[in-house]
Amino acid sequence: MPAEELWTSIITEKEADDAQSKSGFNPKTGIHHSLHQLGENLQIPTRHDLDTSSYVLSQFPHPDHAETKVALVDLATNQQVTYAQLHRSIHALASGLYNGLGVRKGDVVFLLSPNSLLYPTICLAVFSIGAILSPTNPANTISEILKQIRDSGAKLDISAPEELHKLVENGVPTLVTTRESMTIHYLSKN
Repeated sequence: MPAEELWTSIITEKEADDAQSKSGFNPKTGIHHSLHQLGENLQIPTRHDLDTSSYVLSQFPHPDHAETKVALVDLATNQQVTYAQLHRSIHALASGLYNGLGVRKGDVVFLLSPNSLLYPTICLAVFSIGAILSPTNPANTISEILKQIRDSGAKLDISAPEELHKLVENGVPTLVTTRESMTIHYLSKN
């Protein structure tokens, strides 16, 4: 008997039901389910032509309220970004990536950054032009990071300044973010 069958056969039907009702994990199938039901306005879209960025941006408040409603807060700096500012930043970065740096649909953009206000901006900007995001954990070693860049075929790196040293001579152009001013600086690797 395979190990999986042995493991699942030991669990009674009642134990499986109890575990699933308490944690959302079904030990018989090994699948986690949410214990919370989404409201009508939060249903996951089923349209196949709707991309992530368009969906997220469609959930932003109406422009009349977007200027005053806080979308993100950076706990390290206490900096706040409204939905309107976030929307403008996403579109500005997407435009710069597309028009200024030639990033196109299907291109891979490598992201090496800790959590910050820029992280969701970068993700949504990359998604909005149809590019592919390849994020990595800043705790990864230099060799792990360089392998991921090579394996993903990244066309562009985006890095926080404190992580820039991990992108040593990989031959890929790099954008360097700055947390304080929410700006991005371009370093060409020609």
